[in-house]
Amino acid sequence: MKNYRYLLLILVQFCSLLAFSQTHQLNFKRIGTKDGLSDTDVLCTMQDSRGFIWIGTENGLNRYDGHQFRKFFNDPNDSRSLSNNYVTNILEDSKGRIWIATWGGGLNFFNRESNQFKHAVYNPDNPNTISSNYIYKIAEDKSGKIWLATTDGVTIIDAEKQKFTRLTHQVKDTTSISDSNVSTVYCDNQGILWLGTLNGGLNRFVSSDSTFIRYALKTELNRSGSGNKIQSIFEDKSQRLWVGTALGGLSLFDRKTGKFQSFKELTNLDVIAKSNIQCINEDENQNLWIGTENDGLILYNFGSRRFSHYLSDEIDDKSISSASVTTVLKDRAGNMWIGLFSGGINLYRKSIDNFSYFRHTSSPKSLSNNLVLSIYEAGDGNLWIGTDGGGLNRINPVTGESTIYKSDPTKNSIAGNYVTSIAEDGKNSLWIGTWGNGLCRLNLKTNLFTKIDLGKYLTSKSISNDIFSVIVAKDGKIWIGTFGSGLFVYDEKTGHVVQYTKDANNEKSLGCDKINSIIEDSKGNFWIATADGGVNLFDTKSNSFTRFNIENGKLLSNVINHILESRDGKIYVCTVRNGLNYFDATGQHFVPGILFRLKTTVISQASTSSQPLKIEMETSG
Repeated sequence: MKNYRYLLLILVQFCSLLAFSQTHQLNFKRIGTKDGLSDTDVLCTMQDSRGFIWIGTENGLNRYDGHQFRKFFNDPNDSRSLSNNYVTNILEDSKGRIWIATWGGGLNFFNRESNQFKHAVYNPDNPNTISSNYIYKIAEDKSGKIWLATTDGVTIIDAEKQKFTRLTHQVKDTTSISDSNVSTVYCDNQGILWLGTLNGGLNRFVSSDSTFIRYALKTELNRSGSGNKIQSIFEDKSQRLWVGTALGGLSLFDRKTGKFQSFKELTNLDVIAKSNIQCINEDENQNLWIGTENDGLILYNFGSRRFSHYLSDEIDDKSISSASVTTVLKDRAGNMWIGLFSGGINLYRKSIDNFSYFRHTSSPKSLSNNLVLSIYEAGDGNLWIGTDGGGLNRINPVTGESTIYKSDPTKNSIAGNYVTSIAEDGKNSLWIGTWGNGLCRLNLKTNLFTKIDLGKYLTSKSISNDIFSVIVAKDGKIWIGTFGSGLFVYDEKTGHVVQYTKDANNEKSLGCDKINSIIEDSKGNFWIATADGGVNLFDTKSNSFTRFNIENGKLLSNVINHILESRDGKIYVCTVRNGLNYFDATGQHFVPGILFRLKTTVISQASTSSQPLKIEMETSG
């Protein structure tokens, strides 16, 4: 089968997020105060037309260019500073103007040229002002007017005319908004304004006569009224309207019937049917990213009905950093920016991170150790992972669950926990090389290990238990590369072992006793990569080696980390300081200077996009 020990993936978009399983791990980059963020209690995010990521927190406003933060705070002595440090929402309108909502400080308009702010605050004596200084959300309608969802109704701003219109709940008017405590406002693809309230459910604004149509949610929790506490509204790419509530979970709203379908009716994920849904967004593969209060992050695909649930894991620093997700932003490159309460920003980078991850977490079925030394795909599709101190792992690539094999002197077990090489012999056995504990074999049918003592066949010679490379040749013999005792060829049928070492007086002997890698190519040739003797080609007929090294000018480096054969039959070697070289069969030497130009983009203006490049290398064993 295929040995992917040195599979090279550079900035590769490896697989789609479309089919998340319950065990699919995501890799988040955590961004916090140590990186320059003003506060870890993040309330809102926005990407502007220039690429900057704007982040509102409980303590200040941040503008992030992918490298550095520019922070804005309230200064009581400066009337042109941010009006309040508690930033609840940010909007860039269709004309490129940036609006900042605060909790207690009203509305701010940001001047890009001066980096200063103008304020719009509530004045009880002036009806041509905003209705409250406590603002939840901002939205822009199709005519360019700015809508504010506040604790005392809605304010509609005509910025060109400097006109403020207030709309509040009127007890005797059923066409008024259902509740003045307006928690969110959202403009859908058709230009319709939807408003969520904390006590009155969902409202649709009728622009022709400035009235509202009310929609009450009916949920299991609605007896306490919690189902009508709207926290978030979102329209997906298929123009489905999703409504998140406080303790009433997530619901899908049918515009035609005016009815809601609860998430519990859509899936059996109970946590999202009762959670406080604080935010909703969608990635490029139509997965909903649903942020909850204290219940973590949930991904849901409506088409496949598949979901994943993510919580903070204190062992795993690539997990989300908090269980309370306050905001989810998809930037123009398809990256997802997760804002958390007491967790800062967690960035999921689509361009380099969206492939399956297996790593050590608090789960007993996770990878035993994050330091991976070897990888092998067996004939049954399972992945075998050798770790640096964590033993051997068998991973089911579908479920992501790991079965761990660790050394235990009290029972039948693997020879050692530092697993450097894995090979399969086609007879239901794995051959496992370890650092410090030699060679062993695992019978895949019985799940029993057998330790192979090469020394008993070569009692007169010293044997190193430090093994870096094991392969099973086409004739069934086991080739073992040690770090100090040279090369061994073991015939299990006969019990015969041959050892090859360096002989200073013989140019046809092995060039170095420290073996890093071995392959058998498609023509039956054996190539040996060494730590200080270049590459050695073994001739099975003459039982001798041909050396390629600095001394004979056939290779620019004597330190070779790995060797492999590509699909077109070329032999490639990984050198130290001289890059990737390949063998020129005509000239009988290795050609240096293969240059891979990787197109990357510096994260300026918060852009993390890049072009995918995949170089796949595999060996048959």
